[in-house]
Amino acid sequence: ASGVYLYRLQAGVQVETPHGNTTVLGTVFCLQVTGTATTILVEEGKVRFTSKSGTAQQDVGPGQKLVASDTTALGKPESVDLAEREALFNPNSKGPAINQR
Repeated sequence: ASGVYLYRLQAGVQVETPHGNTTVLGTVFCLQVTGTATTILVEEGKVRFTSKSGTAQQDVGPGQKLVASDTTALGKPESVDLAEREALFNPNSKGPAINQR
């Protein structure tokens, strides 16, 4: 089903989406699932995404995201900007969590 899902899980759990499987390696992460793609965003720890066909996989670490779809080859993880991370993992925040020293 389409939506945004936030997980805080221990290692060994797998989450299946229409575009592949995400294996938890001990982490806090978010999945955004639409009809055309799954986006994995990792806050802490690491997950391993395996394509639905099982032919490609990528590890995604803290501060990274990976977009997977049926129409493009699985790419490499990209850095997530602070505002995007803050909006997903701290939705009630009024802005980025910046040290105000």
